[in-house]
Amino acid sequence: MPFGQHPPMPPAASPMLGDSVLFVGNTNVSSYQPAPPKRGNGQRQGDKPPRARRKCKQCVDGGRADGALTCPGRAPKGKCKFFQQDADR
Repeated sequence: MPFGQHPPMPPAASPMLGDSVLFVGNTNVSSYQPAPPKRGNGQRQGDKPPRARRKCKQCVDGGRADGALTCPGRAPKGKCKFFQQDADR
């Protein structure tokens, strides 16, 4: 059983070379911008500043922000020794 072939593609509506702008499906396909050159060693940005240390939230909320960095409550399982809940005592 023979199958028919599609008709050949028509020629382009506008020339591909030159300063003309070619749109395909509302997208400009004729403007070419080369990628910027890659940055090598020594040309990259600097490192980010280090993250802030853990603080005890109960000390910070209670107004003891200067000791919040040394309080044992700053650890994940630590308990604040300065501002304990009544149920913990």
